[in-house]
Amino acid sequence: MAALASLIITPADKFMPLLGWHDARVLAASTNEAATPPVGANKVRVVASTIAYARANTAAAIPAADIADGTASVILPATVEVWFDLAGVTGINLIAAGTPVITLDYFS
Repeated sequence: MAALASLIITPADKFMPLLGWHDARVLAASTNEAATPPVGANKVRVVASTIAYARANTAAAIPAADIADGTASVILPATVEVWFDLAGVTGINLIAAGTPVITLDYFS
């Protein structure tokens, strides 16, 4: 199963060509929403206006207890750029307790 893998690249957008595909998602509270990466995208920069969670290829979840089996969603801190490698990823699932705006900028 593919997993979103965080990348540490600074400043990545100066070294990778921008695919020209930018999404903005306004999430409904506690409702999973799926984003499909465009063809040719290899990396994505994700920024959430408030804390949210992401998971590759399957529904994201807000943790309510310990998740110690490797299936937890990745936290998206508020207003922090988080980069993900899209190898093997067909969908990015997003969820938050509130109603954040989440932007996704795709790179090839």
